[in-house]
Amino acid sequence: MQELLSWIENEDDLILWSGNTFDKAFSLPIFLKHLKRENLNSFAYVNHKNDLFAYGEIVQTKPKIATICRVIVHPEKRGIGVGQEFCKELICWIQKKDKFNWISLNTLRNNLKAYHCYNKLGFHEVKVQPKARFLNGSWQDLIIMRRKI
Repeated sequence: MQELLSWIENEDDLILWSGNTFDKAFSLPIFLKHLKRENLNSFAYVNHKNDLFAYGEIVQTKPKIATICRVIVHPEKRGIGVGQEFCKELICWIQKKDKFNWISLNTLRNNLKAYHCYNKLGFHEVKVQPKARFLNGSWQDLIIMRRKI
């Protein structure tokens, strides 16, 4: 857990990673409590040495919809396809559950790497929430994406 939390260096990182999930406060005890949610499944992407490369969550938000949330990649592993491979694994897990018709996720308009990654995985914009998050000194649009299973 400490390794994962070390990747979040400031308030902007926290917003990029968690949206408004931890907008009141964020700490290890709060995160551990968050992980106990009944509708949440957490996943870690590790190598053969058990080094953490990525983390993400899948939440059942509505009947037949799985939502991929809080995906984060180790800072030294970004931009080389780790996030895309990790998301493919998450999608496979969802498909094997055989109880979902759709997969959704959210990203910020200015998070172009994440947006392009999700687009390559078959996600398409279905809705935009203008000025949904304050980041880097300005309001950012929240992009809601979805793909059929």
